[in-house]
Amino acid sequence: MRSRATEFGRQVRALRAAAGLSQAELAETAGISERTISDLERGLRETIYPATARKLATALNIGADKLAAFLSGARGKDGGGASSSAVVALPSDQRARLPVPLTRLLGRESEVAVILGLMRDRRARLVTLVGPGGIGKTRLAIAVAATAQMDFPGGTFFVSLSEADDPELVLPMIATAVGLAPVSGDVQPILAQRLGEGRALVILDTLEHLVTAAPAIARLLEASPDLTMLVTSRTALHLRGEHEVPVMPLRLGPVADEELAPVPAVELFLERAAAVASGFDASPAAIELVVDICARVDGVPLAIELAAARVRHMSVGELRTQLDHRLEPLVGGARDLPARQRSMRGTHDWSYALLGADEMRLFRSLA
Repeated sequence: MRSRATEFGRQVRALRAAAGLSQAELAETAGISERTISDLERGLRETIYPATARKLATALNIGADKLAAFLSGARGKDGGGASSSAVVALPSDQRARLPVPLTRLLGRESEVAVILGLMRDRRARLVTLVGPGGIGKTRLAIAVAATAQMDFPGGTFFVSLSEADDPELVLPMIATAVGLAPVSGDVQPILAQRLGEGRALVILDTLEHLVTAAPAIARLLEASPDLTMLVTSRTALHLRGEHEVPVMPLRLGPVADEELAPVPAVELFLERAAAVASGFDASPAAIELVVDICARVDGVPLAIELAAARVRHMSVGELRTQLDHRLEPLVGGARDLPARQRSMRGTHDWSYALLGADEMRLFRSLA
């Protein structure tokens, strides 16, 4: 009974991951306790009440054709669900689509060329973009993937992991992204079968807090010879065959043979400032201040965008003065950004939370 309950718990966890819900969010939607969901997913509950199972089915959008099997599984009986040896595909409109950014990418031409060169080399099947928070890893990965789609006839799939809270959810989330219906048990063989249909690209975005899933990712790559993975992370995966590409800040000044070319950091600031303040002063004197502002935030794209958004409330001169305390004015990011990217303090907090207890203690001592 316990093994069947565990199997049902895995099904619930896979469905929750596919819906992009945390345990707390699923509990709130279903009107049940978070403890119940936690115990189910860990196999600590053998059965749940039919009424509770129906609430879960509603919260997880279980279709009428699969409801009976789901409820049967909740009772600890063989639900006749998908076999781990069969590939069950979702409709194409439920598969992960590559995001289409609302803003253009600036100053990353050389990085795009390097990453494209790696991904078009069939020997480089794991490419990791490594850099601090706010440096633009996700935006760069999307741009590269969009350019390379024709090189991957098996499909290009984007998997955002920022809301995932368990390394064991990585493979189920990939399965959902490539169009597989959630199944219980080991998902790797099904994924390998699905990804064997043609050369495919999977983008794993924001992996740093789930880096212990690296061995499972390595096994999937070994079982899927036509699969290439493009990963964004604040730390490398440290896997054999991994190609690390450091993502650096935007260039702050012209190079010797490009005196007349736009400076990417300044160009980004001016573009974002004009978007929030239509009458933004782009005079030479103002641009001189902008150059200093971009230098003060170290050319980090997110910091530049947050700084530019402040010109709706203050002049660039006032902004430069406030940046003597750099984290305070860099707030108010777009509402469609993850919470960790709406302020530079939030970005730093995300990194701090990834440290171990000893590392946190050392960090506080150094501060």
